[in-house]
Order: sequence, then structure tokens, then C-alpha cells
Amino acid sequence: WMPSEWLNEMQGNGPEGAALHTASAPNEQRPNRRALQNESKGGRGPPEDLHEGELSEDDLIRAKARKISMIISIVVSIVAVGVTFFYAKSRAPTKPLRGVTSAVFISSEMNRVYDYISTPDFRTEWHMSSVEVSGPAIDHSAVVGEVFAEEFRVASTHITIDWNVLDRQFPTSTATNYAEFVIEGTASLELGDSIRTEHWREIFRLRASKHQFAGTDQVQFEFEILIDGKDVKDMDPKWKKSVTKAIKASLTNIKDRVEEDTRLNPSPQKLKEENKRKRVVKAEREAKQPEASSKKDQTLKKEKKEKTKDKQGQNDKSK
Repeated sequence: WMPSEWLNEMQGNGPEGAALHTASAPNEQRPNRRALQNESKGGRGPPEDLHEGELSEDDLIRAKARKISMIISIVVSIVAVGVTFFYAKSRAPTKPLRGVTSAVFISSEMNRVYDYISTPDFRTEWHMSSVEVSGPAIDHSAVVGEVFAEEFRVASTHITIDWNVLDRQFPTSTATNYAEFVIEGTASLELGDSIRTEHWREIFRLRASKHQFAGTDQVQFEFEILIDGKDVKDMDPKWKKSVTKAIKASLTNIKDRVEEDTRLNPSPQKLKEENKRKRVVKAEREAKQPEASSKKDQTLKKEKKEKTKDKQGQNDKSK
């Protein structure tokens, strides 16, 4: 709408030769904004053949560098989170393994139960159909480091184990509330024509308490078996069932044997406590019936006095 001569004249008369952007020819392209910024900063402008909306080579390099920096930051953050997670997981307390376990209450003193289960020679009386126990010293409560061999059966499987006493916490007095006995060894299992080897660990835990109603001594006896360091949930179901059945049978044998021995051979401390208990019961019974006791005494005195009078009367008549 404006002649080109006027436009050229207006551009030539601008201040300090700068181009006026208030109007332009229809076919003339406007200067690139990024190029003008580079020129104002003293930088090198874009190439002459750079069209509007396109980026220069330096801009592409900077954009690529920003992308690479962003990717590296993301990767570093992910690696840091992963390292922190695995470190925290490794430092977290692990749940202890739990083997095949069963427990029973035994009406006896802790010392008697501990001596019985920790003496290898007695194992043929209660432990998993034990056939034979042999060793250099099997006639006393085994201590740490002592060894003995045992043959027994679980279901139809014949097992031979060389036991080693790994740990023991002996009840030092009648006030002791907890005791423990731990043995481990390598077991040879005869399965038909083949032999399988397993690592066994037996843990016996004893907790002393008083009977809720009778007030007598009792022991909570817990029997646990760990096989090849596996948790109970990772064991073969059939083998787990057979071991559980054998443990329960062993606990029944221990309970019967120890309680029978307690009845037949009460300890001096047991006799003392029993006599004390009887005296207390007698005192409580007398305290509950003071009137009945006094009436009975009065009746006896009256009968005695009457007998004395009758005897004196008979003597007077005879005289």
C-alpha cells in the first residue's frame, strides 16, 4: 500500500541509520529476534540462510547439553535412591529362622527337667525312637564341647547323627526362670539304597513358672529342630509332618518320665514346700471355723465333767 521509494526514503532518514520496524514491505522478511539479541551482545549472528523459527548450531549444542545434563541428573538420583534402599535393607534386622517347634508343660522343677534332657544316656527313653547312644561321657549333663553319637528313627527313616554340644544355659538356682540346651550335628539319612546328609540343630528351652491354681512348680518345655538352616515354611511338607509328629511324641515321653520321677522321688526342697503348704492350708481352715472349734471344745469339756461326776457317785455308793 506504500510505494517502495517512500519506504526507502523513510528508512534512510531514521535516527543513526537504524531500520524502522513500524512498517515493512509485503515481501520483506522481518529480522530474526535471536539474531538481533546476539548482535546486541556483540555475538556472531546466525547464518544468512537461517529462516525464521530455526535455531543456530550453537543453540542446538546448548539444547543438547541441557538434555544430557537433565538425563544424567535423573540417573544419578535413581542410583542414589537405589543405593539408599539396599543399604537400609541390608542394615535392617533380619528375622531369625524358625524350625519345627512344639512345647509342653511339665509339673516338676526346672533342675530335674534340665538334667534329664541334657544327659545323653537318657535319650533312648524319650528321643524320637532312639535306639542307641554312645560316647566318651554320656552319663551326666553334657557340657559345651562334648560329643556323642545317636541312632534313631523318624517315621520309616533311619538316622545316625554325631552330636556336638553347642551351647548351654544351666539353671544355677531354684530362682532361675530360664534355661537352654543346644546341640548340633551332621545327620546321615538312609533312604532305601541312597544316603542323604543333613545338618541338624536341636534347641531345648525351659521356662519356670507356678501352676495357676495349685501353686506348684511347672516348666514350659519347648523343643525346636532346624534342618539345613531352613525355615519351617521352606521344608518339604511330608518331611515337616514326620518331624513334627516325632517331636510331639518325644515331648509326651519327657512329660510322663519326669512327672513320674517327681512323684516317686520328691526333692528335699519339694518336700519342704509341700509341708509348708499343708501347714498354711490347715491354718486357713482353722481360721475360717473358730466358732465351730470352740463349741467342740466346750462339748468335750462338758462330757469330761459329767464322766467325772458319774465316777465320783459310783465311788460313794460303793463306800
